[in-house]
Amino acid sequence: MNPERIPPHKRHYGPRISVKERAPLDEHLRFWLPGVIAGGVGLVWVAWVKLPIWIVPPMALFAILVVRLVTGGAVWLVGEGALGTSGGSTPYERGFSKAEAMAMQGEYVKAITAYQVAIAEAPEDPEPYLRVARLYKNDLGELDDAAFWFRRVRRDAQVSAGQDLAASRELIELYLASDDPRRAIPELARVIERFADTPEREWAEGLLRNLKSQDDPN
Repeated sequence: MNPERIPPHKRHYGPRISVKERAPLDEHLRFWLPGVIAGGVGLVWVAWVKLPIWIVPPMALFAILVVRLVTGGAVWLVGEGALGTSGGSTPYERGFSKAEAMAMQGEYVKAITAYQVAIAEAPEDPEPYLRVARLYKNDLGELDDAAFWFRRVRRDAQVSAGQDLAASRELIELYLASDDPRRAIPELARVIERFADTPEREWAEGLLRNLKSQDDPN
């Protein structure tokens, strides 16, 4: 009897506030300031050399374009192009999304490495641990590694009661499908103790009785 699969918990993040929403005035000043400066300089230069005044607006627009290109290139170098970070998202968030993409493409080992980077940057978040455990269990078939990560999420991350139970159930499922189902006995006992006031206690007690009856020939 295998327990039903527990669906992965979804991550919950608050809405990201962009730089433009936080400081729209500063953003507009940064955009138009090069044009204003170039326009002022252009007026002086046009008056000095006695050129047509219509040259000033193109000079201002050209100055804005050059500054935007230069600053955009600098952001790319500091961000995605050179150091792997960007102004639009944190390294942790992008590492998580990249890991998801790698897993979908079947690059499970690379995905695990990316999840481990996310864990190093936010060790309190249980979701990357669970993703690693499920990759080992469902995609790589490395049951011992999967068991390690299911145990580790309970030990190292800040898990809710539901996440604790989800990890425990999947760990029990893993042990029951292994060559030694008795490895599930300590986990079943843990569920009985920690979730005594929930329906999961009855479920765990039933599995525990079945396992013990297999050892008793009478």
